[in-house]
Amino acid sequence: MHRPAAGDVIAVRYDPWHPTHLREADAPIWRWPDFLVTVPPAVAGCLVVPAEWMRFRRRLRERRV
Repeated sequence: MHRPAAGDVIAVRYDPWHPTHLREADAPIWRWPDFLVTVPPAVAGCLVVPAEWMRFRRRLRERRV
């Protein structure tokens, strides 16, 4: 998104039960797609890379013996 210039009209959603909570009308409400695209691959990488590294070192040790 671009930053609004001075004088631009910004549509907002207003929460009548919490008057201090405002949100841009076109802002995404559901941010799970961002989470699903980034977090599971990062977690998988954090698990797979050390496992493959240990497997590689074990095979290297077995080859030396």
